Amino acid sequence: MNPRGRQGARAPLASRSALAALALAAGAAACSPTEGYVELAWTIVDRKGEPIYPNGVLSDTCSFRGPTSPGGDDRDLALRVELRLCEPGCEGGCEDPACLVTDPLRFQCLSARGSATVPASESPYIFQVEVIAEVGGDPACACALTPECAQIPGPRQRMVRPGLVTDLQVYQLILDVADPSRAAIDLSECCPLPDSCA
Repeated sequence: MNPRGRQGARAPLASRSALAALALAAGAAACSPTEGYVELAWTIVDRKGEPIYPNGVLSDTCSFRGPTSPGGDDRDLALRVELRLCEPGCEGGCEDPACLVTDPLRFQCLSARGSATVPASESPYIFQVEVIAEVGGDPACACALTPECAQIPGPRQRMVRPGLVTDLQVYQLILDVADPSRAAIDLSECCPLPDSCA
């Protein structure tokens, strides 16, 4: 038999072996994720513990109205939940952008649940929740409500494991609302807006 014929038959096998090795390497990389999945839910109640949203008098938190400064006019307000992931031990805490693992995760006002893909951690992250008031539908014109208007559970520490879900469970958020059915809220003492939109 012609030796060249044998060599010619081996070449495609060698190519297929190389492609198979590359496919295995790619599969191994795909099976070693560097991100995890975080989810949380929330319920909003008034100071008496009566539900506001969900399963309360409001079908969402997109249509509040009220003043954002003493003596100011009522403005359209959407209340949204924001989740911040911070590096433990970072001196500035979750208020310092340099300590954040990702940009703050601000969830929709039409939902009582949020989720996101985030980098996996080798040590527990600090998870901090805020209630954010957006004025006139502008995400840049917004403030985190201070305790005069909203009581929020303290930070939680959790690991985010590669390829797995970290469930932060349900947060109960308390709003100081005189009449929840009217979706009216006075933020004049608890909404430090940026100067550009105050």
